[in-house]
Amino acid sequence: MRSIGSARGLRDEQDAADFEQEIVDQYALAMAAAGLTDAHILAARATVFEFRQSLTAPLWTAGPDDADRFLSGLRRAGRAVSTRAGKAGALAQFYDFAITRYQADVHALTGFVLEQPIDEFNRQSGNSLGRVRVPPSDAEVEVLFAGWRSSLSSARKFLPAARDYFAASLWRRLGLRIIESARLDIRDWRADLGEFGKLHVRFGKGSRGRGAKPRLVPAINGTDRLIDWWLAEVRHLFGPDWEDPDAPMIPSERFDAELGRCQRASDDVLRQGLKAQTAVFLPAWVGRMTPHVLRHYCASSLYGRAWISRRSRRSSATSGSPPRPGTFTSPATTSNRHGSTRTGVWRPDSEGGCEPMKWNLRMAAAERGIWKSSELRRMLADAGLEISVGKMSKLWTTTPTTLRLDDLDVICAVLDCTPGDLLAADLAAAAARKPPAEIEQQTSNGSPSIVRPRFNGKRPEPPL
Repeated sequence: MRSIGSARGLRDEQDAADFEQEIVDQYALAMAAAGLTDAHILAARATVFEFRQSLTAPLWTAGPDDADRFLSGLRRAGRAVSTRAGKAGALAQFYDFAITRYQADVHALTGFVLEQPIDEFNRQSGNSLGRVRVPPSDAEVEVLFAGWRSSLSSARKFLPAARDYFAASLWRRLGLRIIESARLDIRDWRADLGEFGKLHVRFGKGSRGRGAKPRLVPAINGTDRLIDWWLAEVRHLFGPDWEDPDAPMIPSERFDAELGRCQRASDDVLRQGLKAQTAVFLPAWVGRMTPHVLRHYCASSLYGRAWISRRSRRSSATSGSPPRPGTFTSPATTSNRHGSTRTGVWRPDSEGGCEPMKWNLRMAAAERGIWKSSELRRMLADAGLEISVGKMSKLWTTTPTTLRLDDLDVICAVLDCTPGDLLAADLAAAAARKPPAEIEQQTSNGSPSIVRPRFNGKRPEPPL
């Protein structure tokens, strides 16, 4: 960080580029300090770089007319309203940061006065973002799922058909989001908790980029019988990983030999399954029936049948926020599993079961007198490793998603360090992965209770 008392102006274009990169890096670090997730930081920084590419001069020269051209270009490119609004919001936040922390420094070094390019005239109106999703009626949903259920016994591929039915039933009965259901593990079903049992939704939607918000969801609306059917009569048919607590509850047909478990079914596969069955059994809703519409249907039907617990009513009365039907919040914290999956590539966010890793590039560089990412980038280029500005900023401010081992060798050579200086076990993150006391209850053998399969040699029918 420069002191305005020692500012003497920028000598050349390289100095200007370094100063510009410094502002973006400091913005990313500020977001990290505020507890925002790496994914949110990467998206915000990518928006800033995208805006910079539309300019012919540095970021501090931008004004509302530049933002007008950028946002109108997004509209001509067919970007969704929500996408344009999100990018406008990210730019507005970046310039609020730059004005607050760098206004005096930018003026002393460049003679420019920073201004906010996103104003009330070019920012997307909140009214235009709303889109009412009218859910189907009870009779229409019953027609869809009754037809779907009866078709399972004659499906050409029973396992994916039953899996898609199970996932859609979770959206219909519990109102889970598609990404929440796709990331469930077998261990997340706790039949011993509460009257109906509970699902531990570890990847619930967070707010303002602050990561997943876990919660416990009671298995109301017949979901306990649905899950028992799935785990006891169907899930073991996908592979021998049915007794692995870390195996995905909703698996793909592909088996990962390295991890010893089925791969996770993608949200797109589940979405396409719902789309195909809607075309067969409820054609009037083709193009409109989505997982999120079923989530809206669940909320409407549960409110209509008064599936709201006293606990939710008490919490809503004290907080002033509307209750969520059939859900309870949990103070549990989560973290992605970390480890290595393939030779030649380090993947800190994969599911290898290893301890979470901390990326210490900035600290290792600082110990060697390197304080700017642009300086390290030039040194790496001199050593034969060309890294783009965006990727360098990502390496400097966040934990990379993947990193080639060849690149790691060059970084270690330039910094005269070992991989152990750059990678360290994050013990705090490992401890945060442990669930709360209610989730931590275990059977006498020290492992979560696993539903034992029932082998009947037939295609089992799901419960009504």
